[in-house]
Amino acid sequence: MVTCQANTLTATYRGLGRRHDALNVVEAVSVGGGQLTITTYTSGGEHYTGMIGTEGKFERRFGYWEARLRFEGAPGMWSAFWIQTPTFGRPAGDPATAGMEIDVIEHRVSDKSGKDISGPAHHAVHIGGAKSQSYVTDDLKLGSGFHTFGVQWTPTEYSFFVDGKRTWMVTPVSNRPEYIILSSEVQDKSWAGAIPADGYGPTGVQQDQNDRGLHPLLRAPARHGTEAVSCSITRPSSGMNGGPEAAMRNIVDGRPSGDCDGDELRSADLRTRR
Repeated sequence: MVTCQANTLTATYRGLGRRHDALNVVEAVSVGGGQLTITTYTSGGEHYTGMIGTEGKFERRFGYWEARLRFEGAPGMWSAFWIQTPTFGRPAGDPATAGMEIDVIEHRVSDKSGKDISGPAHHAVHIGGAKSQSYVTDDLKLGSGFHTFGVQWTPTEYSFFVDGKRTWMVTPVSNRPEYIILSSEVQDKSWAGAIPADGYGPTGVQQDQNDRGLHPLLRAPARHGTEAVSCSITRPSSGMNGGPEAAMRNIVDGRPSGDCDGDELRSADLRTRR
C-alpha cells in the first residue's frame, strides 16, 4: 500500500485489487495541474478505477465536511464522496457507538433501467444492522460543471448541502471519529446501469481546488487524465450552527484534534470523463 502525505495529513490508496467489476489500481489516481484525479478506464478488456481514504490517518468527529466536484460519468459506474467508520455495525444497530456511513454525494448518469439521472444528488446514511435512509434531490444539473457538496455533522443531526443550499436533514448521528473516502466504482447491470460495450476511456471525478487555494492531499504519478478531488473538513469556531458559510470563514490549517475543531483537510476533486 502506498501512503502519500501533504501538510501532515495523509491518505492511502484504498481497496487495491478487485472491487465489483473493476480493479482498483494506483495508476487510476493522479495529480496534474494542481488537482487530484480518480479516473475510470478500460484497457485490454479489463476495467480499472481507484479509491483513496484517510482511515487511520485523518479521522474526525462532527464539523462541516465539503468537496467541490465535477462529474463526467458513464453508465455502469458511479463516483462518491463519503465518510465511513472503522467500526461499521460493531455493535449492530448502535450508530452512536459503531458509527455510520455518510454518503455526502453519490453520482450516477444512469439508473438500472438506463434512465438519465445525471442531474440530481443522491444522499444516504447507512447503519450496520438497521435500515438505511436516503434522499434524492430534484434535478440540480449536476451533469456538468463544478458543484459543492457538504454535510454539517452536529451532535444531533446531519444537514446536507449542494452549492450552499440545504437539501436534506436526517438523524440519528454517529458519535465517533470517522474518515473520508473518495471513489469511483464499476458494476455492470446494477444501480448505475450497464457498462458500455466499448468500456471506458477514461472517466472519473474532479474538484476545483483553485477557489480556496487548496493543495492535493494525495500525490501520485500524473497518468490517465488530469481530473481531481478536493475536500475541506471544518467546524466554525463560533459554534456548530453557523452553516457552511460560517464554517468556511473559520478554517484553520492542520491542527489535529479528536473533533474537527477548525481543522482543514487539503485535497483535490473527483471527476469522470467519457
